[in-house]
Amino acid sequence: MLAFVLASTGVACAAGHSTTAAASAAPVSPRITVTMATGATETPYVTQATTVADFLAERGIVVTPADRVSPPADTPLADGTRVDFHAAVPVQLIVRGEVRDLSSSAPDVATLLSEEHIALGASDRVEPQQTDALTSGMVVRVTHETAWTALRKQLLPPRVIQRYDPALPAGTTKTLFPGRSGEREITVHFVQRDDRPIEAESRVSRIVRHSRPRVILRGIGEYAGFARLAQRGFDATIGLARSALHMIATAYTASCAGCTGFAANGMRAGHGIVAVDPAVIPLGTRLFIPGYGRAVAGDTGGAIVGHRIDLGFNSLGDALQFGRRLITVFVLR
Repeated sequence: MLAFVLASTGVACAAGHSTTAAASAAPVSPRITVTMATGATETPYVTQATTVADFLAERGIVVTPADRVSPPADTPLADGTRVDFHAAVPVQLIVRGEVRDLSSSAPDVATLLSEEHIALGASDRVEPQQTDALTSGMVVRVTHETAWTALRKQLLPPRVIQRYDPALPAGTTKTLFPGRSGEREITVHFVQRDDRPIEAESRVSRIVRHSRPRVILRGIGEYAGFARLAQRGFDATIGLARSALHMIATAYTASCAGCTGFAANGMRAGHGIVAVDPAVIPLGTRLFIPGYGRAVAGDTGGAIVGHRIDLGFNSLGDALQFGRRLITVFVLR
């Protein structure tokens, strides 16, 4: 009976010894060195983690579906393993006016566009540059540009040159040369970005044909005192005028009833001596009157007040022919 107990005890002891040995022989993970890369930063760590997922958890990193991990999370670790981890950041992607709010772990703009399946055309523009690193809060804009050039033509009307002609009756005109319009070419470069209004970005202008002036002759009459005035002399006289007055003119002769034949300045009345209001044109002022010729303000009259003038003529016929009309009086320097 005692032997059986001992034998039983011995078996129990033997069994207890065997269990303790098995527990002490359980495998222990070796310590290895793993390099973790986040962007441009690389840091070595000593770890007993057996997989990439265990290593990241050991570092307190919670991996989201948008994060980038290389090698994959279930990859076993070995001494010297490099683990690349890029945490996703919020970015905004605007493509041809469409706004997308994303969370991306792409290392740069080009990778982001590739992952979002954005195919760029030859006329598309990306801001910022595709090589720029993706950062939190970055706005990436893809703009589609349509550009074209248009050629426009513009007519340049001829300028008008008026010349006085003593051979033409006063108040009549004659076209000496009809003139010719010129032409200007304008090259305009247009750009439309997405659906925004069209912009004209540049213009280049050149004259392809110069205009030629239109020359019109204007008649100024053939009074005796002016018919002998050469055209060049007349143009020169007009160039010397310091002012021009619009006046109502009448005609008179030295042989009128009550006339003495002499003007207020003592000169003999006749063609070239005109009566004026001294408050408007001082006596002695040299004048030029188209259709009449050169004159001197040498007389006055009771009815000649303000912008009125009385032109002296040598004959009653010339005076009657002139009558009463609105004229331009050039005051010479």
